[in-house]
Amino acid sequence: MPAPRVRCVRSVEFCENGNPNDARVPGKCTPLPADGKPCAASGVCAPTYVCVIENQNTLCRQIHNNGGSCAMDAACRSGNCAMSVCAPPAVCN
Repeated sequence: MPAPRVRCVRSVEFCENGNPNDARVPGKCTPLPADGKPCAASGVCAPTYVCVIENQNTLCRQIHNNGGSCAMDAACRSGNCAMSVCAPPAVCN
């Protein structure tokens, strides 16, 4: 008899070392990674974190408010990284 299918809480967990769509390949629900941890295989992180590339590794980093340092728009709550600093979103004229 196959192992029972495990359903992870998608907003805070991921299925590690298994296949969530195939009960024959059981895994375990693991909390989504947070600051400084490698991103989950699907490239996701815990809420309020974003998966970024640093030195050829994908790591979870906190999403910053305006004034925080950034290397990409996704690292900013505003979605706007301007000259390596999170800035208010650009306004259309």
